Amino acid sequence: MPTTETTAAERPLVAVSLVPGVVLINRGNSLDPNIFPGEGGRIIEQDPRSLVLHRVDLNQVHLRQTLEARGMMLGENRLGTLRSSGICLDAQVLQTILLLLKRPGFDFSLLPKRWVEAMRRNAVSISFDGTVFQDPYSSGKYVLYLCSLDGKFLWGRRWLAHSPFFPEFSAVLKN
Repeated sequence: MPTTETTAAERPLVAVSLVPGVVLINRGNSLDPNIFPGEGGRIIEQDPRSLVLHRVDLNQVHLRQTLEARGMMLGENRLGTLRSSGICLDAQVLQTILLLLKRPGFDFSLLPKRWVEAMRRNAVSISFDGTVFQDPYSSGKYVLYLCSLDGKFLWGRRWLAHSPFFPEFSAVLKN
């Protein structure tokens, strides 16, 4: 009897939701190295609450600014504060967003207007702190972020021990 089950390799990396602002996360596949080229770090920590999400309504995601009275929150203090305020979205959510943004003819209606406006107007980044990587060369810890440059959406690394070069928000889903 033929089976209808598929292996992880046969599943598409991204599926489109018909609801604006909602992304469907394929947890059957791991992070695609072609999306994050040169990314040689290994995952050392993840927000387990984010890993069980298969559907994320980006309209419900809060952009949490990581400022303290005396400056930026850094390192473990930053992660602890963010995680106590909600679910920190992980790198697979970012991967899904980037795949959708690369689709031919895609308009930016996937992203909430406040995300697009903030990134275009203020040169800000949105970190996905639900996945923490460790650099194989320096042992430094970092997270991935989404930003806009010259009308294109790009990703980058933000070292946990350093302040970002431009204003930053973190993608946090309320519990």
